[in-house]
Amino acid sequence: MTGVRTIFLQSITTRTDRITRDLGALARFADRLIKMLRARRHARISARELRRLDPKLLADIGYQPTDIDPVARVLAGRAIAAPANDNHEHFSAAG
Repeated sequence: MTGVRTIFLQSITTRTDRITRDLGALARFADRLIKMLRARRHARISARELRRLDPKLLADIGYQPTDIDPVARVLAGRAIAAPANDNHEHFSAAG
């Protein structure tokens, strides 16, 4: 009877380990997908804002209209890679 119980417990443990591993992989995939979608959204917003600028102003900051999409993608990548700013790190209880 002990052998059957041991095999049963090992089987449950193995299944639980597999489920945990699969859920972890799914969570990592979902995290990457969400980051990618956020980056695309930030790139669209950045490109839209840059396109609103006058060509002379755009030249003054060192860009041409053909630079807008690559610059927007870089800005979006930086926005996604940067840690969230919750403004708590700048203040301390001491002062």
